[in-house]
Amino acid sequence: MKKTILFSVLVVGTTLLQAQSITVHQTCGQNGQVVKVIPPEAAQAVDLGLSVKWANMNVGAESPEDYGNYYAWGETAAKATYDWGNYFDTNDGGNTFTKYNNEGGKTVLAPEDDAARVHWGGSWRMPTKAEWQELIDNCTWTWTMQNGINGYKVTSNKAGYTDKFIFLPAAGLRYDSDLNDVGSYGFYWSSSLNENYSYYAWYLFFYSDSHDLSYNERLVGQSVRPVLQPSSISYSSSANDTIRIYSNGCDDYQTFIGSHGSQLTVTANSDQWSHFVRWNDGNTDNPRTITTNGNADYTAEFAKYIFSITKIAEYGTISGNSSAEYLDFVTLTAVPDYGYHFTQWSDGLKDNPRIAQITQDTTFTAEFAYDRVGTCGKDLALVWSYDPANKVLTIGNAGEFTENMQFGAEAPGEMEELVIGNNVTAIGENAFAGISTLKKVTIGESVKTIHNNAFYNCVNLETIFNYRPTPTNAYSTAFDGVDKFECILYVLPNSIDMYKNASVWRDFYYTYAIGAEEATVTTNDVKVEPQDNAATLTWPTSNEAFSYTIEITKDGVVFCRLTFNANGQLTGIAFAPGRDGQSMAPAAVMTANGLQFTVTGLDSNTQYGYSLTAKDANEQPIATYSGSFTTTSEGVPTGIDNTPFLSGEGRGEASKLLRNGEVLILRDGKTYTLQGVEVK
Repeated sequence: MKKTILFSVLVVGTTLLQAQSITVHQTCGQNGQVVKVIPPEAAQAVDLGLSVKWANMNVGAESPEDYGNYYAWGETAAKATYDWGNYFDTNDGGNTFTKYNNEGGKTVLAPEDDAARVHWGGSWRMPTKAEWQELIDNCTWTWTMQNGINGYKVTSNKAGYTDKFIFLPAAGLRYDSDLNDVGSYGFYWSSSLNENYSYYAWYLFFYSDSHDLSYNERLVGQSVRPVLQPSSISYSSSANDTIRIYSNGCDDYQTFIGSHGSQLTVTANSDQWSHFVRWNDGNTDNPRTITTNGNADYTAEFAKYIFSITKIAEYGTISGNSSAEYLDFVTLTAVPDYGYHFTQWSDGLKDNPRIAQITQDTTFTAEFAYDRVGTCGKDLALVWSYDPANKVLTIGNAGEFTENMQFGAEAPGEMEELVIGNNVTAIGENAFAGISTLKKVTIGESVKTIHNNAFYNCVNLETIFNYRPTPTNAYSTAFDGVDKFECILYVLPNSIDMYKNASVWRDFYYTYAIGAEEATVTTNDVKVEPQDNAATLTWPTSNEAFSYTIEITKDGVVFCRLTFNANGQLTGIAFAPGRDGQSMAPAAVMTANGLQFTVTGLDSNTQYGYSLTAKDANEQPIATYSGSFTTTSEGVPTGIDNTPFLSGEGRGEASKLLRNGEVLILRDGKTYTLQGVEVK
């Protein structure tokens, strides 16, 4: 897209013949395309008669009153937290700086670190300290409110421009994760580093009674107001009265009007990131002389510099462009050769693919590491590979099915994750015994058998994902030495009950559906109040929950399983006698903190574990909770013990029993409710 810049010079001669008009244009885009990142439609370059034009709004704003985004000095992305720990130009908390410093580094922001240039493109950039001072010295500053927003109206004092102004909203600043001083103070970065202390950069600071330049820590998030000083076209007449005019924006224009046969010398001046290409008529002279022999349009075309991208990848390749224009973004992907894996780029970045903005000829080097690969299993029919970067061993992703897979001493001793693929039907004896670093195991659906001591003494194993629908046949010592109270078993949702009842697998204290590990898992949202022979559980409710299941375990064995519907009605109890069909099952009570139910019939002074799973209408877990509690010692009064009919002269010894999910009292051969009503 091309916009027009027109320049005019009035050439005075002794005889003025028919006036001719020449219009000189400049392209605002490069290679026929507008710069990729452009300011909002409402953005304007306001000419205050100064050395640069000033934007009428902040970067990230949609109107002059919008606060816009906040940027640390030299950074081009807004952040949630502003501190030295995530600042781009220091690795030691702001003690030293790599790119911008007063010890031989840069002291003015380069285009790639200029938030105005990166976000608005074209010739927009952040103002220098001197340009802020020029704005202070040559304008009237009036504290006012514009469309309900406090800030300064800055009006030009230059002759011919006194009707021009910009508005600077009091946007405050961001420090750490806090937004401070909004509506009272304004903080606007310059592109200039402090001359004496690399720790600071210059900025405009104002409040209702004052406006001046100061310097602040570079990590602070402050506003950015762009200025414009684009490529220019200069010209002069053929007479001695040389006139040189520079454009300040692609919407500026003046017209040269001269008599027939007059001459005009025009020069296209490129800026630091682009170069002159040609005039629209194909002429490449620069400067060029134009003779007026009729109305004519001339367009100067500029293009961004094209930089080379050199890609170095031993043991692999790098896909992506081999050249790019200034400030273009390119995507590069490191592809390892067989037997290797990508580790990082030479600059330490680990993103793959990576996106880079090009500002100069650049070399990218991808680093690869040798994969540990081999074969194993019966007749060596299975392929294994080890990723040392992520410490993952994968087995069975190629090759024939095997009846046994014995890995033994070849297993990498430092691995943390093991993936048994669907080409494996059995895991051999002692296959992974003694690997103390192993934390996660995934077992494919084709694995039918796990032999003795296969995972013996894997003491830090945390999770097992078993995708076989029916329980894998695990020999009795397959998981000896694994902490089955801490290690969580995940199986397919429809397989939970089968695994909980299967030999070896039932020894695992927690068995959840695959997918539950992505749900909310916490020990803090369920409140347990232990008593002597009971415990009251209170748990949060969810609008998506269709049922809640509570399991109470003792020494790894399920003591009871209670199931409630969404309203808290008890719909299932594992150890209670069958319902008589007449009495209503007890219900959980809705409290301010959620549903509440008391589990009775527990032993005193005993540790129990609990798990609570909320499921949706499809029986899929949406939240799981787990923890443990210890009942109080015998003799500690409880609500049951304090009921009046349990004591008194002439009464025999009472005991509690559970019938149809309800706690009852048995005394002298008769049964009573907790309220003392006899149950027939």
